[in-house]
Amino acid sequence: MVLRCGLDRPAQFDQAASLQVIDGVQWFEVSGAEQGIDASTWYAVDRPVYVALTIPNGSGPTPLQDISATVIDVLPQQEIDPAPVEGP
Repeated sequence: MVLRCGLDRPAQFDQAASLQVIDGVQWFEVSGAEQGIDASTWYAVDRPVYVALTIPNGSGPTPLQDISATVIDVLPQQEIDPAPVEGP
């Protein structure tokens, strides 16, 4: 597992993106499948900085639940700021 903080908004995070709320934190998933990586990177998108957790597929919800508790403790919640959806 790899935890990173202070990242730029993920390129795939736009207004059409699906989010998952885990213990009060809104997370956006970027699968590594297209790059042949057996992991996903989850971005906390409702905080003043983007926090990313990359976890192997099949890890279950516990790593995200654990990190969500820390995110809530140290970073205030704010409105999400997705990119606009690009037209065809």
